[in-house]
Amino acid sequence: MSNKKLTIQEIWNSQVEATIKANQVKPRNYISASDIGSSFIDRYYKMTGETPTNPYDNRTLRIFDAGRLFEWIVGRSLAMAGVLKDRQLYTEIPENSQHLKILGYCDYVMGGIGNWNEARGRIKKWLEEFKLDENNEILEKYALKLINGFEAEFGNKEIPLTVLEIKSVNSMAFWSHNNRDEANNFLGYDHHKYQLLTYLIGMKIEDGRILYVSKDDLCLQELAVLRNGDIEQKFWEDVKKMTNFYRNKIVPQKEPEIIYDERKRRFDINWKVGRSLFLTKIYNYKDQNEFQEKNKAKINQINLALKHLREIEKEKDEKKKSTLEKKLKAEQEIIIHYELNKLK
Repeated sequence: MSNKKLTIQEIWNSQVEATIKANQVKPRNYISASDIGSSFIDRYYKMTGETPTNPYDNRTLRIFDAGRLFEWIVGRSLAMAGVLKDRQLYTEIPENSQHLKILGYCDYVMGGIGNWNEARGRIKKWLEEFKLDENNEILEKYALKLINGFEAEFGNKEIPLTVLEIKSVNSMAFWSHNNRDEANNFLGYDHHKYQLLTYLIGMKIEDGRILYVSKDDLCLQELAVLRNGDIEQKFWEDVKKMTNFYRNKIVPQKEPEIIYDERKRRFDINWKVGRSLFLTKIYNYKDQNEFQEKNKAKINQINLALKHLREIEKEKDEKKKSTLEKKLKAEQEIIIHYELNKLK
């Protein structure tokens, strides 16, 4: 057998064309739905056509591809179930005196009255024609689960029009207790909610769902996003602020490199900095690894001081309390700078 290496690996992993396309920068006078909630200074540079100093690499683009694959699985299953109304639908919120035009493409819109028996018949015919086993065909299997579930829930009633945004996340984040509420529901991320809100506002639909898919086990969590709540107020604050920067040619301040994470109740690196396409230009780091390494020791020091502050309040043993007091005395500079007394 020949030892010559096959080219499948190179072909599969190659992202040359995708890399060139993804990193092309053109000035634009609108706000992209997927940018809302991210770094203002990054968005400003993208909108003004600044060339990224830290463009997407091949691995990041493959992560995007993997996300689209999970999106496709959900969309195809909905289509087979007969409830998919539209996909990649262009949505726009027109410009006015308060904000720039906001636009994007929603993943899916579902709804209508389902013909459940007809949908089952289509899948059965397909499986028989190609001599396929339902238990081995993942899309058909999930489509049939959706058909049975929707029929039990809605019967012959109309399913309301619902905008769906599909997001895949790594399983560690998906199952982490820090990302779940008391009822064990996945909390989601605000920038995803802002993106979905763009479509709800633009289409004048009240109800939307973010479907979070766990990459390792295909578990799905549904997160409702509704109009006219606290999240919509934050949405408008964001787009108006970004509009002011752009219209008045004001370069926004750079993001703090270290932030307090309310969910984890600890300090961590700022994801808005780590994922910046302008990491070198704005923060003078060669890449994300250098940024993380530089801040790792500092974050550990801050969190240790915060831990000591929390421990001393509960400590009743005088000897242990005295030891903690000595540690806190040495940590005063960190405590004052990061206002740790407010976070006890």
